[in-house]
Amino acid sequence: MDERLADLKGLRLRIFCYLLQEGQVGVRQVQRALNLKSASHAAYHLTKLYETDIVNKTPDNRYKLKEEFQQKSVKINVMTEYYLLVGKFWPRTVFYSTYLVISLIIGLSLVFIDNLTVLRIYLILSLGLALAVSIYEVMHQLRALPWEEDDG
Repeated sequence: MDERLADLKGLRLRIFCYLLQEGQVGVRQVQRALNLKSASHAAYHLTKLYETDIVNKTPDNRYKLKEEFQQKSVKINVMTEYYLLVGKFWPRTVFYSTYLVISLIIGLSLVFIDNLTVLRIYLILSLGLALAVSIYEVMHQLRALPWEEDDG
């Protein structure tokens, strides 16, 4: 993990994630998108990101993430790894949950094709339990996104 990202939290982290999604932004655009009270508040945090060498400032006063931060996956602080997909951040566990759902559907379809055995019952119950735990983790991670906090 890059040391420059170690202290990102609250509003600065929200702005960083917004820059990941949008690419290049202006101060007013950040203010409106993140529902900030003033443009100077957005400008202050964008300037701090510029001073910590995370963003570049264009001649027309727009901000863009430095090349090394423009990626589809990012690890910040103690964050779980999130992936930018279809304009939204998803925790990595979403993909594991999807795999488990597909496996459970295949397992249940095998029960209807062939007779039910103790091994198949065990596999279906194990997949169901793993899926329940995985979905719980995904929901927990989506509710506790670290950039949803506002530190002013």
